Amino acid sequence: MYDPVFFYSTSDPYGEFSNWWPAPFELDGQRWPTTEHYFMAQKTTAKRPRERIRRAPTPRRAKELGRAVQLRRGWDGMKFEVMLKANLAKFRQHDDLAELLLSTGDRPIHENCPDPWWGGGPNFPRGRDLLGKVLVRVRDQLRAAQEE
Repeated sequence: MYDPVFFYSTSDPYGEFSNWWPAPFELDGQRWPTTEHYFMAQKTTAKRPRERIRRAPTPRRAKELGRAVQLRRGWDGMKFEVMLKANLAKFRQHDDLAELLLSTGDRPIHENCPDPWWGGGPNFPRGRDLLGKVLVRVRDQLRAAQEE
């Protein structure tokens, strides 16, 4: 078995995998400061709150604003795909980050936190580990693109 890759804080090893890592990217015709900003903005279809979230000065503020919106219908069923879309954009638009992600080979990746949706791995076995699964999928897609 491979040694897992753990990440959480942007100051930790592999902190670049965090949704708070400052890696601006273009998606849906707009520039987003972090994947956290994009993800939180997608929780609502209301234009004003989405724009406030996109322009938030920090990922922490984007998260606060995103937690205050009325959730769009079906959010729980779409949030994995939204996170995947944001991370694909992030890693495709930053070669250094793509290289780091690819350097993990086939190792499992876990957001090492107790968040019930996004965190998980051996330290938090009750989490769904969705962010780790998103990053593995992004890594697979980056690798497949290299092989074409």
